Amino acid sequence: MFSDWIRDNDQLIHWMGIVSIFLFFLSLFLLRYVILRLPEDYFINVSSISKSNSKSLKKIIVRIAKNALGFLLTICGILLLFTPGQGMITILIGLCLIDLAFVNQWKKKMIYNSKVQKALNWIRSKKSVEPFNFPKS
Repeated sequence: MFSDWIRDNDQLIHWMGIVSIFLFFLSLFLLRYVILRLPEDYFINVSSISKSNSKSLKKIIVRIAKNALGFLLTICGILLLFTPGQGMITILIGLCLIDLAFVNQWKKKMIYNSKVQKALNWIRSKKSVEPFNFPKS
């Protein structure tokens, strides 16, 4: 049954594999691009929208849209874990967009991880970009 489906859809599977490989390399390029473009004090000056006391309609709509996109990307990332695609990267991007207390705690743990800090600064050092300044733990 399943093998029949594979035989009947081998063209689709072939193209899904090609798209998956393309998306993998695109995500690596975009991740590197973003890391190189962030200012060196990005992790020191991180401010969450939720900390803002402004209750303007525009900020509320932006926050709702950002959280909805974050949840959608997280759910898509979980689905991509079982299909060809970049599930883990999609989950991470989705979680970074979500502005909730438990996600903000997770982000802080990631920022304080010395291996993450070394990896980010290693990428920046390859292009002679100033290393990130991280908050003291």
